[in-house]
Amino acid sequence: MSRFAQSSAATWLAALWIVALLVAFVLSLPATRVVRENDLPAYYNAGQLVAQGRADLLYGSEFRPRFNRFTNLPIIAPLFVPLGKLDYASAWHLFWWLQVLGFAGTAALLLYAVHRRGPPLTPVRAAIVLTIWAAFIPTLHRCLVLGQSTPMLVFVFALFYLACIAGRVRTAGGLLGVICLMKIPPMLLLPLFALRRRMTIAAIAFSMWIAAVILSALVYGPETLGRFAQWVVFDNAGGSIATFNNQSLDGAWMRLLSDKSLVDWKPTPRPLGVALADLASFGLLAFALLRFGGRLLWPKQRPDDRDAQRSSLELELGVGVLLMVLVFPVVWIHYYLFALVPLALVPFQVERQELSQPAWRTAVYGVGVLFVGAVAVVGNVYYEAREGDFAFRALQNLRPLGALLLLAASLPLLREVLAREADRGRANPR
Repeated sequence: MSRFAQSSAATWLAALWIVALLVAFVLSLPATRVVRENDLPAYYNAGQLVAQGRADLLYGSEFRPRFNRFTNLPIIAPLFVPLGKLDYASAWHLFWWLQVLGFAGTAALLLYAVHRRGPPLTPVRAAIVLTIWAAFIPTLHRCLVLGQSTPMLVFVFALFYLACIAGRVRTAGGLLGVICLMKIPPMLLLPLFALRRRMTIAAIAFSMWIAAVILSALVYGPETLGRFAQWVVFDNAGGSIATFNNQSLDGAWMRLLSDKSLVDWKPTPRPLGVALADLASFGLLAFALLRFGGRLLWPKQRPDDRDAQRSSLELELGVGVLLMVLVFPVVWIHYYLFALVPLALVPFQVERQELSQPAWRTAVYGVGVLFVGAVAVVGNVYYEAREGDFAFRALQNLRPLGALLLLAASLPLLREVLAREADRGRANPR
């Protein structure tokens, strides 16, 4: 660290900045008195249907307020029975506070992680963590307005990271399994962990998902499970969505290379240009991953995530989450919140392991964090009114652009860590 960063002036400036960030967080929260009917009705209605013995209606064709179709496995629906027993306004307020506390709790866990991994948690380092955390406040705002559960699951993701660095692999596998049961895209992390020889984590998480599928079929019948597969998996996989809140690479190309509406959430066939652009993009991503992260695959020694000086966990999670939000065909804005955990920790891995980090790469990293977290979202009517403007459509792609910038900044770092790991493996073969 520079002398200025260690000075009392820097300490006072960092403390004032932290206070400003916390005030900005509180002031940014939408009012709880506004009770909305966006995504929360899917959970609320699922709890009511299960309590009424009508789970067969979980994936019905109706799509109206308080009857949004459920998008989780049937066996998950009973978890929302307590929510469904409340009146809707009370359920909204409870869910709202759970997400706010989850986001605030994630900040606390990230600060603890930096303290635990070393170096010591100084005010300057705390300010860096909370600055990256605060960059995701607009994404949190989106989750609160929608009634989305992602902030609470990001808190679980931070717990998962802490379990990994503590060497509690079974606990880590169980926590990752919980996340995968609630959200499908994080399942992309399972093959990453398997290929890195963290088989216990991957096996436990995958086993939990398989068990949930089997239990869904046994408890609610194969027809209900089949409707889940058709509605959640096959209908979305069979087309493409250009809406402003689909922030995958596929969605980005649909906005650039088609005239599909920014507010039409029905999957439509991909034009040839979009299909070719997808193919080229995924090919380039695969090339970059093999070029910079080829040593990820089945290392000679199992990674020891407890070793702060050697572990590549933070960068692996960062690259894994960034690939997750880019390659899935439908990635809603709130999925980008998962990137918060590794992105807040990678700078300290760079410092701790003395990795190469030229100034331009730091700047690219900072711009990437702003793009993936801090882009604001406004009302749907606004997007519909301007959807014919090409420049406006292009601006809706800042999040995937930010993910690409972050990959460009992270992959060389990952290569450096993996090269050191390979050298140690050759020096100490097992």
